[in-house]
Amino acid sequence: MKLTVITGDPARNSTELLPLCKAVFDNFSHDYLAERLQWVTEPVLVYARHPSGDLAGFKLGYRRRPQLLYSWLGGVHPEARRQGLARKLMAEQHQWAKANGYHYIETQTQAVNNAMLILNLQSAI
Repeated sequence: MKLTVITGDPARNSTELLPLCKAVFDNFSHDYLAERLQWVTEPVLVYARHPSGDLAGFKLGYRRRPQLLYSWLGGVHPEARRQGLARKLMAEQHQWAKANGYHYIETQTQAVNNAMLILNLQSAI
């Protein structure tokens, strides 16, 4: 799958992200996504599409400080999991961050999200 990176206002468009977020996260709220996207600074969205055109996975981050990117939200559609897509999305986000002057990446995840915990540890987060 081809990865695409968009930044700024186009990355704030929650319309296309919502169906994927609902497939990835239990009880996901459009209001949460839309409201948070309004106030984040310099958002960056990395995404991949299924051959059908639907989003298969994404990583969404934003600038917290001049050299700090906060990797806020990400996920892979259940049908696209176990193919290394999350790792590819994270690598692309990190590569973009480095190329754009970021020296640090911060993230958080829930303790029950073993897959993300392992990926973060393997990626030196």
